[in-house]
Amino acid sequence: MKHRYQLIINHGSTTRTPYAYSFGGTKGILFHLRKNCALIEFMQNAVHSANSIRTYGDHLCSDAIKKAMLIHLILYSKPLIIKSVQLDVDGAISDVTTSANNTIVFSMITGPLDSPMPQTFRTASVVNSLLNTVKSSYDGRHNALMALLLGKANPYRSEKSMYLWMAVNGFYGFLTQKANENAIDRKKRIKDEWQEQDLMCFVLGIGKASMSNTPREERTKIMQEAMSLLRKINIAPNVLYDCLMAGQESQITDELKKLLAEYKITMEPFSFFCIWLPYQIRCKFFHSNTAMPLFSYADEPMMKVLYYTNYFVERLVEENLPMWLGEKTISEEQRERIKDAYKRFLG
Repeated sequence: MKHRYQLIINHGSTTRTPYAYSFGGTKGILFHLRKNCALIEFMQNAVHSANSIRTYGDHLCSDAIKKAMLIHLILYSKPLIIKSVQLDVDGAISDVTTSANNTIVFSMITGPLDSPMPQTFRTASVVNSLLNTVKSSYDGRHNALMALLLGKANPYRSEKSMYLWMAVNGFYGFLTQKANENAIDRKKRIKDEWQEQDLMCFVLGIGKASMSNTPREERTKIMQEAMSLLRKINIAPNVLYDCLMAGQESQITDELKKLLAEYKITMEPFSFFCIWLPYQIRCKFFHSNTAMPLFSYADEPMMKVLYYTNYFVERLVEENLPMWLGEKTISEEQRERIKDAYKRFLG
């Protein structure tokens, strides 16, 4: 006998146009979401109890609660703070949360995002794809999304830069995986991180971002000089990003080209500031070549540099990731883009 279940979060109610998704063999799960509340309903022969949900013993319901928290964060750019969860079984309601332990799911994001998620993430195709993907099936695209959300929720620029780069890392890791799946010759598979970054650049059509043949000492000097360039300007990050993306000439691009020319390096300013420089800064912290800045004045040099590079990386991911998240599998057009980029990479 099938039972009708409703998982009610913060006294959520039904909506006119719920999302529908599947979990394993259970089809037609209805997902109703409003600001600060949710309701998930489904039919199953299996027995579900409040206690099994409370202790993570119920995979369908625990997955549903986490999905409600994720989609709420994407749609409303703020966390779904769970105050109560109730289980309705054929009209009989029992409490999942109790006054003694009201928190059943802990979250790394406890406050609003620093800026709203773009509309491209809030489309029905992206939301449906996320609802129909269990965590065990996550790939680099989903890893990139989680890191992006953590980056947007973090108030500290140095820590934010770590998560935002993780988002880029997940993105180019996914593209590399797809490219290597079609590589007949194992010796020609993309392995090094700089190769993965260049592949992503080719896929996005923004020119390479590697200096693989440049000695480490020279790369360090270039990074330091580039940081000095950013510290001297007062243009808003969004304005500079738009100028770089459009290939417009400016004092900072002229100075950067002169700097790169000294080392016989050809690279577009957009790729340099959005990928190469943030990666070098990330490596300084990640590999502990430089201590994480626990204390900083607002006008310290690194704080101003991160003000720009964090914006560049965040926007780069936001503008490109959604089109790869809309389906569980990539489209034929996307597959061809990766193949063409891989051929360019080999060339």
